[in-house]
Amino acid sequence: MIDSYWDLYVAYIAKCVKENKEQDIDPHHYEMEWNHFLPQCIFGDQPLGQYLSLKQHAIATALQTLAFEHKCLCGWHKKYLPLPLINLVGEFYVKAGQKVGQENVQFSRGICDPATHLLPQVVEAKRQNGIKISKKFIEQSIGIFDPKFKEKIHETRVKSGNRAVIEKTGIHDPKNKQLVLDAGKIAMEQGIGIFDPKNKQRVLEGSRKAGKISISQKWKSTIDGYISTAPAVANHNKRNGWDPNSRIRIS
Repeated sequence: MIDSYWDLYVAYIAKCVKENKEQDIDPHHYEMEWNHFLPQCIFGDQPLGQYLSLKQHAIATALQTLAFEHKCLCGWHKKYLPLPLINLVGEFYVKAGQKVGQENVQFSRGICDPATHLLPQVVEAKRQNGIKISKKFIEQSIGIFDPKFKEKIHETRVKSGNRAVIEKTGIHDPKNKQLVLDAGKIAMEQGIGIFDPKNKQRVLEGSRKAGKISISQKWKSTIDGYISTAPAVANHNKRNGWDPNSRIRIS
């Protein structure tokens, strides 16, 4: 009588051994793998076991996983598993992963250990992964490289702004408006923030520098080839009823 995954596993192994013997299936003539009857990942390299076909071994290992509630499957086993068994094992792996994740957070282990993120190899791996992802985004024109990205951001901001006005939230909340006015008044009186003379000078110098850079750059309309500064090309396109962003920098 089968009352557990262990019983099912034992019955399945007995069935495989019987069928392989009756059909003369052996490792000398067929591609087979050694199945540790007691999972090696739990009990070590015990001599008790049998040779099984690749599919038989995959199913047996999946049943071991369910019986012992321990990850016994190898990556190459999945392609041999029937869908119902994949779903059963998958649920266990998800729960096991969640448990490990919770323990990592609780005890600051693995990626949840702050010191881990300071390791040179981790920092370099993150940098390389960022380069790889950015390259993919550029090639596929997705994310911030999607031509319609700015349009989507603008639409989202408009919707959020309209909702804030209607619901009187955020800066449109009367209480928040008063707080902003009070903070601005204090900053003006005490000469801090943007009212600090030093900050004013920095902003002025930054604006001049940005202006010089903008003037020195040459941009070209991708529609009719008109060349000028970035704002001039944008205005040129706009006057002609074209997309202002249809331009490229050439110097």
